[in-house]
Amino acid sequence: MPTLADSLTGVVHLVEGRLVALYRRLCAARVKRIWVEMIGLAVRSVLGQYATFSGRASRAEYWWYSLASAVSLIALSYLLGGSRLGAVLIIMVDLALLVPGLAVTVRRLHDTGRSGGWIFVALVPFAGAIVLIVMMALRGEPGDNGYGAPHPLG
Repeated sequence: MPTLADSLTGVVHLVEGRLVALYRRLCAARVKRIWVEMIGLAVRSVLGQYATFSGRASRAEYWWYSLASAVSLIALSYLLGGSRLGAVLIIMVDLALLVPGLAVTVRRLHDTGRSGGWIFVALVPFAGAIVLIVMMALRGEPGDNGYGAPHPLG
């Protein structure tokens, strides 16, 4: 026969389980909001410096912008890929994103203390892309370097 203590323990576990579930939902919503804010900041920052190849770009700015542009191009391909007009629109968007993509890559290289000329390492088949990805993932130099002050998103 259950005692009062057993009943109270059951209630405590039930409430605790519901509180944990609520906490997890709140954390997930907060993380989603932070992701959306970070993507928005990165996209505004990169597109606001459309063809600026000087200065520095943080890892966050580079990777969030890369994620946003890749997802948008994949979504456009999925939605419009079946028609000639869709293919033309996708090519136009891809070309429009080419210059800011190159610019943020050069600025990211600057953040790691490298010249923007390192972008050409990507032209080396297979290994070049891997080397460039590794350089993009490295931590930027702390403080000012020869290319300016660290990016505020950093």
